[in-house]
Amino acid sequence: LDICTAATAGSRADDAGTARESEILQEAIVLTGLFSVDHPENQASIGSWTLQGEGVSVLNRLANLPVVFFMDESLKAILFPTLISAIFNNTVNRDNLAEEMSLEPLASFLTQMKEKKEFDGIFGRFPQDKIDEAIEFINQAEE
Repeated sequence: LDICTAATAGSRADDAGTARESEILQEAIVLTGLFSVDHPENQASIGSWTLQGEGVSVLNRLANLPVVFFMDESLKAILFPTLISAIFNNTVNRDNLAEEMSLEPLASFLTQMKEKKEFDGIFGRFPQDKIDEAIEFINQAEE
């Protein structure tokens, strides 16, 4: 995550190397979501693994990706399902993520997906039948 993020942060969008690193970063985000969905042990590892001994977990790294991942709709569709999968029914991860960012955008993302009945972006990384439960779980942290 760090290598791709650093490489893409200060480069031109048309740079072929940067495009490759951006694709790798997006794939790493998707794979992290697939790794954590409906798997409490993997969720725990995402919330506790530290990278390069810095004491920052994978979940914290995801929460601190460049702002474009939180603003651009296509990148939100990559990041948000992974964040939701990493925190769903895991109060430790949810509360840690809530310290890094507001969880309201995650609940809003799920609500929009549900209202539009557009589940393509979350299939595989979050079960469609648990969207209401996830919204409620996320909103509990906001209370």
